[in-house]
Amino acid sequence: MEKIMRVTELVELGYDRATLVRWMDEPDFPKIKLGLNQKSPWGIPVKSFKKWQEKHGMLHGDIKKDDS
Repeated sequence: MEKIMRVTELVELGYDRATLVRWMDEPDFPKIKLGLNQKSPWGIPVKSFKKWQEKHGMLHGDIKKDDS
């Protein structure tokens, strides 16, 4: 199972919140709703996110935690 991180966790790792929110509007951005209602937070699958970043050349932070 792929590790899922919340936006707040990525911000703690050095990502810019506004940038992450902007990326999440991209149609091919990997994100998963972490609940069933409208206010549920989004989760970001780490491996898919890294691949997306490489493809788009957007390396504004670094996920150092093990994502296996």
